[in-house]
Amino acid sequence: MNVLPQSPLSQYLTQQNLIYAWWFLVVLGLFIFFYISMTQSSSSIIPTTMLAIETSGSCDQVVQAYIAEYARINKPSWPAIKVGDEVFTHYIGRMADGSVFDTSIEQVAQACNLYNPGRDYSSWINFTVGDWKMIPWFDAAIVGMQVWGIKTVTLAPADAYGDYDPNNTQDVPLDQLPEKEDGTDYASGDVLYTMFGEFRIRSVSGDTVTVDTNHQFAGKELIFDIMPRSIWKASSTSE
Repeated sequence: MNVLPQSPLSQYLTQQNLIYAWWFLVVLGLFIFFYISMTQSSSSIIPTTMLAIETSGSCDQVVQAYIAEYARINKPSWPAIKVGDEVFTHYIGRMADGSVFDTSIEQVAQACNLYNPGRDYSSWINFTVGDWKMIPWFDAAIVGMQVWGIKTVTLAPADAYGDYDPNNTQDVPLDQLPEKEDGTDYASGDVLYTMFGEFRIRSVSGDTVTVDTNHQFAGKELIFDIMPRSIWKASSTSE
């Protein structure tokens, strides 16, 4: 049986179909390769989830809304955080009476009058578990947690900023202190803001100011809510 020769147009279309098929196979192969790499290799990214939180209301209402939402999210199959994982986490620091003194969550900072326009709230807290760049109790507390889990850690004064020592004072010449913004004289109870933290003036006598050098949180119980947002899993060979 004779086969009619293909016209130039038919040959062109056949070549084009082959080219399209070849590119389809290439793209499909790349997709399969990256899918297998992400699911079966030694490292993987744990995806994040959108929160549904009402961020209006009082400080306590917003804090409790975040805590409740993290507890609500279902995460039965998500892997536990282990040493070597890179973690992105949020936290809320509270006093024993529930008042918030620090947080990495922008909405909580705004509701609790702690918002700092110079702080980047979008970056979360990022560190590698076990590299000791975080304070030890925080590093240890996050091990075993799951992404979008929540753990509340209560620190006794001895585990936080130590016990309050009434003898921790320092006398400072009055002329060495900066002028107050409102122009008034220093008095007992005023707060000095320094590069080392906040310190309270205990008394003023003539040209001498006695400063209480205890940390502002010395002798106080602190509560931290730790909320991991995402992780980069470490290699399984680094166990």
